[in-house]
Amino acid sequence: MSFFDFSSAFLLQAKPVQDLQHGRVSAAELVQAVHEMLSSAGINLDIEKQSLLQTTLTLQEQLKESQAALLLEQEKCDIAAKEADTAKAAWSCRVCLNNEVDVTLIPCGHVLCRRCSAAVSRCPFCRLQVSKTMRIFRP
Repeated sequence: MSFFDFSSAFLLQAKPVQDLQHGRVSAAELVQAVHEMLSSAGINLDIEKQSLLQTTLTLQEQLKESQAALLLEQEKCDIAAKEADTAKAAWSCRVCLNNEVDVTLIPCGHVLCRRCSAAVSRCPFCRLQVSKTMRIFRP
């Protein structure tokens, strides 16, 4: 059995990798344990291979942390996109659903686009008689 076959089999064992994922065992401790197991089996693990194994484990840890951070940022992005859609919908005319609101009806204060407000004499939401309209501007 070669070093790489043995180390691959060792890395596939669930408990040490699971402990590593939960931060209970450092990469250096795992490399030391692999070295001790290989030494007891009569297989020599030179410094270069130890270094490569430790680097691999460290990079795997960093990858998992980066993936978790990416997932968190993607969730934040999704939330922000939903909030932006909600804010955009708040400025959409509820009658035609095409234009942005730019007129408020007096006395009720409901808002419509200029085109829809010109076509009504009563508020389409509360049915109050419209006495006048006032132009509004988006901040």
